[in-house]
Amino acid sequence: MDITRQQSCGFPGVIDTYGLGVRLGAYLQWIASFFAYQLSADEASSMMGVNTSFHAAMFTALIRATITRSPHFYPAEAYLLLLFCTCGTCSTMMMSRRFLEEGGASERSVLSRLFPTPSLGHLFAVGLFLGTASYGVWFNFRGLDSLDVSVPCSSTVFFFAPVILHGWFRTFLKVVFICATVITSIVWLFTLLHVLLDSIDWVNNWIDVEYEEEDRSSEEVVFPSAMEITIALIIFSLFVLAVELTLFWSRADGVYSLGSTGQLFPLVVGIAGLLRLLYILGKNYIKGDLRFIRGNDDEG
Repeated sequence: MDITRQQSCGFPGVIDTYGLGVRLGAYLQWIASFFAYQLSADEASSMMGVNTSFHAAMFTALIRATITRSPHFYPAEAYLLLLFCTCGTCSTMMMSRRFLEEGGASERSVLSRLFPTPSLGHLFAVGLFLGTASYGVWFNFRGLDSLDVSVPCSSTVFFFAPVILHGWFRTFLKVVFICATVITSIVWLFTLLHVLLDSIDWVNNWIDVEYEEEDRSSEEVVFPSAMEITIALIIFSLFVLAVELTLFWSRADGVYSLGSTGQLFPLVVGIAGLLRLLYILGKNYIKGDLRFIRGNDDEG
């Protein structure tokens, strides 16, 4: 690549979609989500709603950009938004095993063990992932050909090294997103079935339901094992590397500063979510309402 071509490489980034503030807010939110899902049932429910909303916003931005900016929508941008949607799904679905065990896991059905959060919110979250996977299939089979490839480096993305979205990596992504679509379709159908069965059961028994006041005077929380934390950190680090190196190698311009008010909202939400989680856990621990115990993988 000659000097003139190298200097002309790059494209203007959309800072309100994936600028520095948006990315930092997402990273903080993902970290808070992991510990909330592991350590606080109440905060896990709230965090799942925040993550689902963020995923919905990113997926909407992806669809909107595909429709309104084509053919001036760059491959690296589409890949980047797909990464955000995928990581949003992972952070939404990383529910701790202890939520499955609440209420006596041995008394729950096999379907409940496979899908421990059969709520409309969870159904919507799985539906968003199904939409993301389906978009990935369309993007790699047809959409990529309609994007702007006039800037050479705009097709360079991260996959443990700089790779071009065309060629072998495109074939690899086709296989990945086809498998993700098939698996997610099955999960969504089973989740829908579970929600419907639970709704029918609630309708049939709502008159006889007796509400008992839950004793929340002291709660024991199984702290995540070193293996769980390590795996979560590896996955998180890979997503951060994928996002940041894709932006760096594709030379997106203007995405390393807080130059717009649109970036402040996700940043403030991410900071506030993490601080709130730390405050609640610290307060409950000091008051004695929360006791951390070490997880035992040998427990049946």
